[in-house]
Amino acid sequence: MKVHVHVLWLFLLICCCKSGYGQEQLTNQLSDLIETLQEDFPELQMEQEMLDELHAMAEHPMNINTSTKEALKRLPFLTDRLIENLHYYIYQFGPMISLYELKGVEGFDQNLIKNTIPFVSVKEEASFFKERNQKARLGNEILFRSAGTLQRTLGFENKEALGSPGSCLIRNKLSYGKYTWMLVSEKDPGEAFIYNKKPAFISSALQYVGSGIVRKVIFGDYKIHFGQGLIQSSNLFNRKSALIISDYGTQKLRFSTSADGGWFKRGAVVHLGRQNFEAIVFGARQKMDATVYDDTIQRVSYFKSIQNGGYHRTLLEYNKRNAVCLSEYGGSLQYTNNRTKVSLQGNYNTHNLLFMRDERLYSDWWNMSLSVGGILGNVHWWMESGTDKAFNLSGIAGGDVYLDKSFGLSVVGRYLSADFYSFYGNVFSEGGSPANEQGIYLGMIMNPTGAISIRTYIDVFKFPVATYNASVPSAGWEFLCQAEGKKNMDLEWIAKFKFEEKAQDVSGTAVTKTFMKHKYDGKFALAYPVNDFTFKSVVQCSRYVLREQDEYGWMFYQDLKGCVFGNKVKWNGRVAFFSTPSYDTRLYAYENDVLYAFSVPAHYGKGVRYAFNLSYKFKGKMTLYAKYGCTIYSDREIISSGFTEIQGNVKSELKFQLRYRL
Repeated sequence: MKVHVHVLWLFLLICCCKSGYGQEQLTNQLSDLIETLQEDFPELQMEQEMLDELHAMAEHPMNINTSTKEALKRLPFLTDRLIENLHYYIYQFGPMISLYELKGVEGFDQNLIKNTIPFVSVKEEASFFKERNQKARLGNEILFRSAGTLQRTLGFENKEALGSPGSCLIRNKLSYGKYTWMLVSEKDPGEAFIYNKKPAFISSALQYVGSGIVRKVIFGDYKIHFGQGLIQSSNLFNRKSALIISDYGTQKLRFSTSADGGWFKRGAVVHLGRQNFEAIVFGARQKMDATVYDDTIQRVSYFKSIQNGGYHRTLLEYNKRNAVCLSEYGGSLQYTNNRTKVSLQGNYNTHNLLFMRDERLYSDWWNMSLSVGGILGNVHWWMESGTDKAFNLSGIAGGDVYLDKSFGLSVVGRYLSADFYSFYGNVFSEGGSPANEQGIYLGMIMNPTGAISIRTYIDVFKFPVATYNASVPSAGWEFLCQAEGKKNMDLEWIAKFKFEEKAQDVSGTAVTKTFMKHKYDGKFALAYPVNDFTFKSVVQCSRYVLREQDEYGWMFYQDLKGCVFGNKVKWNGRVAFFSTPSYDTRLYAYENDVLYAFSVPAHYGKGVRYAFNLSYKFKGKMTLYAKYGCTIYSDREIISSGFTEIQGNVKSELKFQLRYRL
């Protein structure tokens, strides 16, 4: 592709039709929040339930003056302490008449206020939760999504694929009063929608939400989070990010709306509550993907771990499907008062095959943990300690404090035993796993002026035994600093720098040696309106150092958002130029997608990427969404490898989505 064609596309983005900045403001803020949550860990898939809930709350903002603590806890960036501060402000000064009053609440800096505004209102009639509990209304949402790569990949050229090249998602959510029913069916590219009389993926759940002793009941597929996630968590964001201060010490229970393949439980769960006590009791039984090993001497079969969300595109992948049947039973008992929260949780697992851990075979497995937290003055603290069947111990503790309205601290320490194991643990750590890590994290939030916010953290950690990247015990540290500001309620900017030092194996001609690698990442973003257009210009750079390897990469992209014909047609576009020597200096950038979806593609090599989103709202209750993305490389004639290999230098994707909502 010629350079002048890229310049023409950039010119068209700048000179397109009119936007309507005010109408798009809430959508922009929601996109910014998702970008903050996802950008630091693009290899993870964002929890679909969290994404659905954020969209629902943005469409029906809750009344901030009357919303309960439970309703506010749905926002992942609001901790118990921040909610207490908000309620105390309303108690002290009366109901808010403007959301700008959030500036007076202790702990609410400019970034937090920006994240909160899309989901709250000061108008009584805006409370979605109150309306939902008082009225029994029939609600129905049907979603159909189809996507695919326009170029033919190697898996289809070699006829390895069991199904068609495109992906397909069908989702139906039906609600009436306190009852909600959800059905999700999906196939990935290369999978057959039905193979051997079995669907590629299907999920369903029926939920009842009560106001008495029985708080919630779910039959079908659901997700649970206990304590800090040491033994039980489906929350994929118990990790470091630019939010700095987060809170995960609350029981969370919701039905599954995603097609992630293994992060949910399939069975039944009951949430009970009376006065200061809450209890969750659950049972689940489901088949999971795993690699099965055969011990010919003992004549037994066993597995070492379960695989979540695996592909089933070829016979080799399909043979790992549903290889292990897991049964799990457990629960949590929690006591809460105004200042303290204590919970005891546990689970017991059995499986049809033996489970190998530390060269020993087990027919079952269990975990237990104790979680404690509370508020002492202006300090919010928490901890969780747990054990497993082999009596290996792991623990994590932390807290946060605001010394004044312009300065806050967050501290997290963890001691995660190298031998500790939990099937469903997901805890705040460098690797996400609740095992083989010791570390201390210190985060700070500073607001030197009302228009500037600075967030920074440093995390020092070590791994007592070998990891995937290092064959010997190792250590490392990470530093992040992000500053952002706003001028005249229009111009917004973000500057970010991140550094990481970790051990990395390097294979030589004779032996493998371990060295320290250094990764530097920088970003500067500027968002501004020009003649009612919404622009966003971003520059990113990276550096990777490992022994003699010293590489630099960069990327620039321009976004433009707008709407036409009132608010019926919404659109956004991007053009991105990137140049990195290898995958080690890859750069990630959050990319707008169709409703309820998101994308964080990796950019490496040399090339340019275009992306364009369009949505059209029909007169009735139907909305059409479409996305086209295209990456053109100038340094290769083969893209990717294996099943997804493409012969050529162009990769383009097309996605359509139809949504009907009653």
